[in-house]
Parts: sequence; structure tokens; C-alpha cells
Amino acid sequence: MYINYYATSSPQKKLHMSISVGISFSGGQMKLITILACFLITTMSGCVSVSVMPSGSPVKATPRPNDCPIEFFRIAKPDRPFFEIATISAEGPRSTPPAAEQEKIRRKACELGADAVIVTRESAPQHGMIGVAIKYK
Repeated sequence: MYINYYATSSPQKKLHMSISVGISFSGGQMKLITILACFLITTMSGCVSVSVMPSGSPVKATPRPNDCPIEFFRIAKPDRPFFEIATISAEGPRSTPPAAEQEKIRRKACELGADAVIVTRESAPQHGMIGVAIKYK
């Protein structure tokens, strides 16, 4: 293990510091560290799983582009008539921000051809978001 320390002062009397640390590992240790790093990156990256339960409605919506706009209703339902397409739920680790869960639901709603999502559960007290994808009549 080595540590390098370097400090300079600029004409404006500001101190600039640089510290570098290096650690040397044997081949077996490095392989183990690489495997652990890959595992942590995979499990801690905020992966959000999405599930869909069709509503049973006879309406078949045409899929929309992945970046389509979707309205989200949290307090009141839309004032336009609509058909329910499916219930979409998104769940991730506790560290997952609600915006990531909403984005996964938005993408799935686009895939289902929905125009909007009525949010029925959001994060607390349980983690995740659930919404009903709808298509306007």
C-alpha cells in the first residue's frame, strides 16, 4: 500500500491538495474483489421490477413509443371517460427513488398503449408504486 501527498499554493493564496492511495492485491484477491464489486453494482443499482395484471377489459390499445407522455393522477380520477387496461406495479430496493418507480410505470403504460395512470399506492408505508393504466374513450 502506498500514499502520495502533494500540496501547492496558488498566487491567490489558495491551497491545492492531491492525495492518491494505491493498494496491491494478489491475483486471487483481485478476482474476489471484482466478483464482489459486480455483485454490489448489480444488486444496489436501484433495479426496479415491474409487473402487470390485465384488467380483463375487452379494449385492446395499440402500443405507443417508449418515450410517450403519460398523465399521472394521484388525488382525483380524470374527468374524461376511460377504460382500465391493467394494474401496473413497480418495486425496487428501499434506496430506489419514487421517480424511478414512476418512470418504470410510465414506460410500461406506453407499452400497453395507455394514456394515463391513476396511482393507487405510492411508497409509504410499503415500498413501491401501484397504478391503473387507462385509455381514454
